[in-house]
Amino acid sequence: MFRKLLTVQVLLCLVVLAGNARAQSGYIQMTSSGNADSVFINLTINDPGGQPGPLPCTRIGVTRGWGGPIVGFIDRVPGTTIQRQVVDHGLEPNTIYCYRVVLWSTFFNTYCNFDVNSICSVFDCFYDTQTCINTGPGPAFMGHGFLSTQNADGNEARAILYPCSGDINSPITSFVTLAQDAAQYVDSGIAVDVYGEPWCCWAQGMWLYSATTATPHSCVVKTEQKTWGAVKALYRE
Repeated sequence: MFRKLLTVQVLLCLVVLAGNARAQSGYIQMTSSGNADSVFINLTINDPGGQPGPLPCTRIGVTRGWGGPIVGFIDRVPGTTIQRQVVDHGLEPNTIYCYRVVLWSTFFNTYCNFDVNSICSVFDCFYDTQTCINTGPGPAFMGHGFLSTQNADGNEARAILYPCSGDINSPITSFVTLAQDAAQYVDSGIAVDVYGEPWCCWAQGMWLYSATTATPHSCVVKTEQKTWGAVKALYRE
């Protein structure tokens, strides 16, 4: 009995210590909202200080996509928790935009440590260091091809959208949830246009999507243009 109690106490201590360690680590939490041409990115930054390498990292940049254009900078204030907002203008409606944070060296005007992933060496990347949003007002176009369960098992996906070529090595995207309007076309062999929304984000920025609707749309077969000389030669044979 004593051994069981001791084991429980040790486990509880480990849980508390792990919780305290996480609470004391730096973190960045991102959320976003949007309209037809803009996205508003809200950030809560708990900055522990620290640098990923020899370069002084004085700012946090918000990039559109992975390594895309930086849409705004936030000056670091080590030892504090601050809230800031960055706005990305001039966007397309019904389009999904994703954003992430990077550490930036003002002195060298480049990524700290020359690495877009250096943010994880200072901040806990198991927090929401990325955010995705659909500008709306309708669902976003996700791609054209065939919905299939092939290779979906074990990848947290109910279906994968493959291109018209049928190349399973070049998936367009995968969907964790599918509305009935889209699910009816899974493994049907019918080519569709798929529309969807961001569903959730895993740690370290792996975004998952939901297919909200699908519309049958035949694949366009690329034809080879023939010259007039080739046509005459064909009919002479």
